[in-house]
Amino acid sequence: MDPEFPEALIALGRARLAANRHDEAIALLEKAVQLAPQSESAHYALMLAYRNAGRREDAQRQSQRLDELQKSPEGEFTEFLKRIGEQPNQP
Repeated sequence: MDPEFPEALIALGRARLAANRHDEAIALLEKAVQLAPQSESAHYALMLAYRNAGRREDAQRQSQRLDELQKSPEGEFTEFLKRIGEQPNQP
């Protein structure tokens, strides 16, 4: 596995999360967020990992960042909509 490939880190982090290996999931997902700060899926998975590990404040911070990404024109979902020719909702 390429340690600089955020999608692989996200997938592996989710697998660790499903196996209740929260500390391992958090380490992988924090690295994914570092490599791909605009990745909504990385922030979402990290939010879940923090929540499941009992780190509520960290989970809340990730939730807020995810909300920002979903509202801003720079999020990965917005980029996807642009690629398929749809206009994202503007606040």
